[in-house]
Amino acid sequence: MKDRRKDFIKEFIKLASIDSTNRYALDYGKPFAAVTAEKQEAGRGRRGHQWYSPEGNLYLTITLPGMDTRYTVLAGVAAREAIADILPTEEPLIKWPNDILIRGRKVAGILCESRASITAVGIGVNINQIEWPEELAGKAGSLKLFSGRCHAIGDVADLIIGSIEKWYGKLTDMGFEPIKEYFLKYHIKSDYKPMLPDGTGITIRDIDPDGFLMIEANGIERTLINEELFFSGYTGL
Repeated sequence: MKDRRKDFIKEFIKLASIDSTNRYALDYGKPFAAVTAEKQEAGRGRRGHQWYSPEGNLYLTITLPGMDTRYTVLAGVAAREAIADILPTEEPLIKWPNDILIRGRKVAGILCESRASITAVGIGVNINQIEWPEELAGKAGSLKLFSGRCHAIGDVADLIIGSIEKWYGKLTDMGFEPIKEYFLKYHIKSDYKPMLPDGTGITIRDIDPDGFLMIEANGIERTLINEELFFSGYTGL
């Protein structure tokens, strides 16, 4: 892994095992730190869902300054870009708000959590795993599953850190528009019909300046902040 301590990442912390890299990073409390673990004992997804976190995958948290609601969109764009570079023959897609899919299987998940004046941007990527518990079989995927070869975890981490650095720089220098455009270009709205939890079909209109999804449902435009979004025909995670 390249040493980014002199530019974007100021401190790099590598752990053998931890309950959650996000929890550790928030407790550490400094921006522009990167925390990785070989495995997580209590990895989390959104709304308290468990993230299956065995060895052989990437568990990475990067701390960014402030409590910016746009960071989840930024992280999705960065993770998608890095995975597309690793698997150039595939077409990774972003599932709102925090999953990266390949052929309908989840290969990466994102969880942003804030405390005080920093945000922990957690990114988990399935790298060399090819077997999952029964409830995840057919729904989860990995880089190895689609490439047919093993990948160095450190190299994947370096690509994602570099992509986060790139898009964070764009956010700082150019604003949110380039990030929003990339997200909407590679969002799965064109592959599955989006709907609300009650089954109401919706049309995705835009992402607002704060990073929240703007939709139209039953002829009424509204913004989704903490609501889940589902996709008809999608049977993955």
